[in-house]
Amino acid sequence: MSGQWHWLVIVCSLAYVAKSTDFPLIFLPIILLIFLHKKFKPLFILFLVLLFCFFYLLIVPNKWELTWTEDIVTFRGNIVKPPKETNKTIQLVIQPENSPVRIEALHFKTEGTIPLQDIHPGMTCEFTGKLQEIQRATNPGQFDYKGYAQTDNIYGQIVLEPPYLHGCSGSNLFTNLYAIRHKMIERITLHSSEESNAWLLALLFGDRSAIPDDVTQLFQEWGLSHLLAISGLHVGLLAACFYFLCLYIFRLSYERTTMILICFFSLYPLLSGGAPSVWRSSLFYVIILIFSLSNKKWSFTDLLSVVFLLMIIVDPIIIEKIAFQFSFIVTFTILLSRNILKGLSIHWGSLVISLISMLAILPIQLYHFYQLQPLSVLVNFFVIPYFSIFVMPTLLVLVITMPFNPIHTFLDFLFIQVHERFLDVLFIVDELLLDPWVVGQFPLEYFLVYYCFFFLMMKAWDSGLLKKSFIYGLLLTLLVMIVSVTPFLKNEARITMLDIGQGDAIVVETSKREGVYLIDAGGTFSFLDNQPSNQVFKQVIDPYLKYRGITSIDGIFLTHEDTDHIGSVPFILDQYKVDTIYTHPYFDPDILRQFQAISPQTKFEFLITGESYGVKGFTFTVLHPGHDSKDRNENSLVLYANFGQIEGLLTGDIGVETEELIVNKLTPLQVDFIKVAHHGSNTSTGQYFLEKVNPNAAFISVGRNNRYGHPHDEVLERLEKNDIAVWRTDKHGAISIKINQGSGTITTYLPYDEVERVDEH
Repeated sequence: MSGQWHWLVIVCSLAYVAKSTDFPLIFLPIILLIFLHKKFKPLFILFLVLLFCFFYLLIVPNKWELTWTEDIVTFRGNIVKPPKETNKTIQLVIQPENSPVRIEALHFKTEGTIPLQDIHPGMTCEFTGKLQEIQRATNPGQFDYKGYAQTDNIYGQIVLEPPYLHGCSGSNLFTNLYAIRHKMIERITLHSSEESNAWLLALLFGDRSAIPDDVTQLFQEWGLSHLLAISGLHVGLLAACFYFLCLYIFRLSYERTTMILICFFSLYPLLSGGAPSVWRSSLFYVIILIFSLSNKKWSFTDLLSVVFLLMIIVDPIIIEKIAFQFSFIVTFTILLSRNILKGLSIHWGSLVISLISMLAILPIQLYHFYQLQPLSVLVNFFVIPYFSIFVMPTLLVLVITMPFNPIHTFLDFLFIQVHERFLDVLFIVDELLLDPWVVGQFPLEYFLVYYCFFFLMMKAWDSGLLKKSFIYGLLLTLLVMIVSVTPFLKNEARITMLDIGQGDAIVVETSKREGVYLIDAGGTFSFLDNQPSNQVFKQVIDPYLKYRGITSIDGIFLTHEDTDHIGSVPFILDQYKVDTIYTHPYFDPDILRQFQAISPQTKFEFLITGESYGVKGFTFTVLHPGHDSKDRNENSLVLYANFGQIEGLLTGDIGVETEELIVNKLTPLQVDFIKVAHHGSNTSTGQYFLEKVNPNAAFISVGRNNRYGHPHDEVLERLEKNDIAVWRTDKHGAISIKINQGSGTITTYLPYDEVERVDEH
């Protein structure tokens, strides 16, 4: 088996791909047999095929389908992870007794509740609260917290009720380790400055919650997130520090030092939050140390393969974590590139490692995050040495010098001064250099093609065939470019009503991406300061635009001034190039001045009632308002739009009287669909209006379980009476109309079975 362990990793990975995608199962073993039949003996090939079947059937986890009653329940369970604390809540992860899944518990702080230091992993308590299913993402591109939670085997949520945690008892190894971790964090927090604490906790204990959001976002955009997570770099420096202390300060023998390091790095992942990269690097190092004591030699590739297999056997779900996938793909790629790296200088070697690391995970990155920063290779070239030479060693010395206050204080001050200047430079670089390349979601069906080209590129490079390798590299780039330009080649228009809760946000993409328009972009208010919040923009609108590969917007139509229709516009103007804002002449000028201050280059155009307009890819006629009614809702901009033989009526929040006024002024008006006014309020969508416009479909943008009771039953009854198909964001998630060759197809983001479950509730 020596030198062949990586084939086991490949087989297990293929089994995961087969089970988690629609790729036909039978093809993967056949591909494996064709590829290996001349390379290995039949017995080894049979073993690999059996391993594939075993991993597919027994190891790769099935998704649990559970029934949620949403009743108040009481149960006993074990706290399995360190609690997370915010200003208002404590979040726990609980393993209920006799349950295959975990529950996420939310505990709102009140006077007299259990303090955080009294809650620790290993405790078994009785919990009371309302059990409910975790809400999945309801828009394309939106972060799917439900799927993310399931990678930790968490399938439900409970909001704890008095008496919260009671009847608590028990402890285990995790309890003691957590107590040590908690005391170490307390000591660091006590002795170090707030700025240093954030980086100490992130790079030694895996808790980066204290690092400012803008810094985290900067590192994500430039492909530097690996520096904020504990990885091989950090473990290697930590090990070097331990070796120096044990061998040269405490004068311990090499064997005793090695045993201490084996014990420490076996427990370090538990002390540092248990991220996949920590487990990978720590276990890898532990196995190397064990082999060094026994004088056995294995290749690094085999050792890493053993670590991979150990981790997925202990926790099969971990293979679904993006961090796990990134960590192992990058590490395997670097190890398998050792011939390429031989003979290169440190500087060239660093550049090559950054390049092949980026290319190795690029499809996965684009599938989940939709964008890349091509210049990140150069930035990594400068930032990684800075972290290796200055940040990590300084942080370790800060921990060691805590008993010596003057030295510690000076080093703390030095670290802050240098590190803040470095971050300032990084922000300046971010401002001056190119924006990220927003590609859109990388299609799953392109993965196989990409990795075939990547394999051929690396094989040619390894063989010294640089010209051939360069050609395959160009093919990789071409494939990414094809994904990026595909929307500009497809003769398909798309209208998407996003699910933003109780508000409106409609994205219009015209045929061949001639134009991109938004019709309203609602938002919410922050509960803390009653100011417009960027939550809807960050969680729904921005991810959707990136998912679709959209980097600029030709126009935003503002129907009226309510926050649930324009609350996200300031954030869009700040982050995107917007050519024109369209609205009616009676729109609040103060709000428009605020928008102009954010984006001076954006033009503003007032639309005249009765006039028809042609913009890139579609035409529309303004039906309302013809005068100022002194009411925001009744002043709503109403558009009759033609999207390539599909006609729609976009109504804002107008009421029944305005609806009748509009249809009475017009010649017979029939449309394919309407945007139901005012989220389905019974003050809108009257019978007379429906008879006159006679739509085939009605779309309602409405929040789940909203306090207004929208859509009202009377409206739904009227729509049903007129044989109008109803599509609702609270039940269907985002709703899209795909228009091709004069016909439209309606699709919903939530699959049919989930819509049925929602209806049952």
